[in-house]
Amino acid sequence: WKYSSGTTNLVCKVLRDAINNDSTYYAFPRKELFNRIGMRSAIFEVDPSGTFIGSSYVYATMRDYVRFGLLYLNKGIWNGEQILPDYWTDFTAVPASASEGAYGAFFWLNRDNTYPGVPADMYCCRGHDGQFIYIIPSKELVVVRTGFSKNGEFDSKSFLRGIVESVK
Repeated sequence: WKYSSGTTNLVCKVLRDAINNDSTYYAFPRKELFNRIGMRSAIFEVDPSGTFIGSSYVYATMRDYVRFGLLYLNKGIWNGEQILPDYWTDFTAVPASASEGAYGAFFWLNRDNTYPGVPADMYCCRGHDGQFIYIIPSKELVVVRTGFSKNGEFDSKSFLRGIVESVK
């Protein structure tokens, strides 16, 4: 098993082909997700062919990233409305076969104790150059970190462990 951002991008291409209408495809994330949870700042970039880059390149404010994390924390429910199917939000935290507990459905997991001192049910989006959305169901906690860490100098493990210890 190897992580592959390309897999996520291929899923976006399959979605585009299935929708088969570019204006509907481009409106889909805003109409079906962003607007429904109040993510007003979100921008979802496309590649040169016009396909969403699902592995990355979703720009938003910290507040909007928190909204995304809360949607998953609440099993796809936003203001009493089921936005994402609960079976999908559950599935995201199930380890992919052969990932040794490190990766689920498009989310990084902590089943392999990558983040010592952090509950095993934590799962997260790990973005480019140090952007993170951590979701910890057992603590009813979403943590977002935006910042720039080009060379990996940000210690995400100590950062998250410190937050978890402070909310015990």
